[in-house]
Amino acid sequence: MKQSDRIALLVLSGLAALAGCGLMFSTYMMYDDEGYVLFSLKNFVEGGGLYDRVFSQYGPFFFLWNQGLHLAGHDFSHTSGRLVTLAYWFAATGCCAALVWRWTRSTAATACALAGVFLHLWPLINEPSHPGGLIVLLVTLTAWLGAAWSERPDRLAALVGIAGAALLFTKVNVGVFLLVSAGLWWWLHLTARPALRRGQLALALLAAALLPVALMQSQWRSDGVATFMIVTSAAGVSIVLATRRGASPRTTCSNLKHLALAAAGVAGITVVVTLAQGTTLGGLIEGWLLQPLRFPSAFLAVHTWRPGAALVAGVSLATAAWFALKPATLPPRGLAWVRIVVATLGGLTLLVQSQLSSQAFCLSYGLSLAWIFVLPLGPEEKVTQPVRSWLALLLAAQTLHAFPVAGSQISWGTFLWIPLAAVGTWEAAQWLATHEPSGTRWQRLVSPVLVVVFTLRCGEAAWQGWRRMGEGDGLGLRGTAGIQVPERTASALRMITRNAQAHGDVVFSLPGLYSFNLWSGRPAPTSRNATHWFTLLTTEQQEDIRRRLEAAPHAVVIVERELLAFLTARGIATETPLTRWLRQEFVAAFRVDAHEFWVRRNRNIPILGTAELLETASPDLPRYRITLTLESAQLANASRIELRAFTGDTSRLVQTWRAFQADPTRTTAEVSTAGATRLHVPTATFPRDLNPDDLYFVVRDAAGNRIAEARMLR
Repeated sequence: MKQSDRIALLVLSGLAALAGCGLMFSTYMMYDDEGYVLFSLKNFVEGGGLYDRVFSQYGPFFFLWNQGLHLAGHDFSHTSGRLVTLAYWFAATGCCAALVWRWTRSTAATACALAGVFLHLWPLINEPSHPGGLIVLLVTLTAWLGAAWSERPDRLAALVGIAGAALLFTKVNVGVFLLVSAGLWWWLHLTARPALRRGQLALALLAAALLPVALMQSQWRSDGVATFMIVTSAAGVSIVLATRRGASPRTTCSNLKHLALAAAGVAGITVVVTLAQGTTLGGLIEGWLLQPLRFPSAFLAVHTWRPGAALVAGVSLATAAWFALKPATLPPRGLAWVRIVVATLGGLTLLVQSQLSSQAFCLSYGLSLAWIFVLPLGPEEKVTQPVRSWLALLLAAQTLHAFPVAGSQISWGTFLWIPLAAVGTWEAAQWLATHEPSGTRWQRLVSPVLVVVFTLRCGEAAWQGWRRMGEGDGLGLRGTAGIQVPERTASALRMITRNAQAHGDVVFSLPGLYSFNLWSGRPAPTSRNATHWFTLLTTEQQEDIRRRLEAAPHAVVIVERELLAFLTARGIATETPLTRWLRQEFVAAFRVDAHEFWVRRNRNIPILGTAELLETASPDLPRYRITLTLESAQLANASRIELRAFTGDTSRLVQTWRAFQADPTRTTAEVSTAGATRLHVPTATFPRDLNPDDLYFVVRDAAGNRIAEARMLR
């Protein structure tokens, strides 16, 4: 590699790293999958009993892996979880770039793969600590090592056994997808008798076509599911046809013993260690296998298909079948240019922010066209054909990860399209350079442009991430060091957490928002915790929660109204006997932004971190009186009070006071802190034209440090 190429890739990698850190530590999603996973891991490590006592939708390998990290010093905090997810993200990006470099020795192709995979996987910032990060890492390692070991089938079989079992015991569907795709590659490259080879293609086509159908058949009448079946089945069949065109015998039946031994080893260790920590065999089967099979009926969020997705899939399949049946009609020059055009369109979705994101492009169109990067242009492509077919078959099956929930799973399931396109497009460029006089000159012009453009795109992402960090406000809660989020969000989360600490002995939430349990240090009613507990927990498990709440006189409930309304609008059944009981027994003590803080009916609490405005009637007094209710311990060095107004993600200073009176309130058992104090601020003026929901009071000491804060309540 030239020194200039090395520098270019190092700069690109550095910008990607800066972008990843900035974006990861400036994002918090209110649906709080992050808190749910962290709280489940914490409960498991502290008490064991996975599935029997600790609810989870994920497999035991994920828990044991994180338990191992915990023994090595990893704590289940928001900061540590994000660092681990960053490591997965960067490792996946690096592995894909290394794979492309190994098979192309092209700086441009490697740069496109590095930047493309990094940008494509950005949804990892939405769910730090989620199994998706580990899944991406395991799939990437399988793709990378599988490409390197395509000539070593025994070693490759052992790799598939290890990775397949690990994924199977992380998310059972993803493990099945990897084993099926690897099995198809092995089957299509099997050294077999002529009689068996005649049936190879038919069986492979049948498996590729029926896997999506078997997965989605129970929900095929739902909007978008039939399109999903058509696109993924057609893509799988097309890729099998393209793979068969260039496949050469290289695997044998003896490879299966290596796969079986490796898979049995990982599976056996996982099961034994899990059972040894309090899980029953019945609980393991129910939680790891049966419950995920029922999940599509509980929650379904299908991808919004872009126009013509099914049509593209059908035409693409017909074209692939035509070239498979009549290979003499294949024009290599035309195929090379089609590869370049398709890869260019995919690259534009990474470079230009629009409604057609790279994730949407890959799922709606890119997957259907993946076979064109596999079908060999000529004999000279035989060297990389096993690699391209390996990537394509993994891609075809992993895309099914986006069912039944097509959120971040689209990104996790489709990112292999990028290294596949990079290798296939480089091969096309090489063919054109060899067979067309202007090909070499064209490559010399385009390659540096690609490196510069993707470097600029990563630089833009880095600027966005660190701008958000600079404009954000530190959460300042337990386990959130380094996390900066919009001021409005941060102030609301701190206010809710402080009231949970002060007034709650048990904290429950609707839907499940378990970051508040981690931040406040208050337990949940039981260790069976789920985000959508109203659909995922049984009636008996919900009744256990109700009994625990009923026995806790100071229990509090945190409700995210907008998220609950969103689920209800999508037809999710949120009404259960437990939700009805909560509404009967609890009432909202206060509301801040989309959150409500519920306490027992007839329970009066001093609402910490709140401000009230009173307009006086006496002409001898200042016209207004502001009262802030704060924790007493915060106010020892209070020097001034600022009124700020939220404008977007930040706030602006509106008014400042230095004169105020402290009025300690009566300390009761209702408040577990040192007590509450009311600060009274008389003022002749107050900006009545501002929305009270946008007003934010900050108490500072003489050095200007924020020591307390309050939100205005209506």
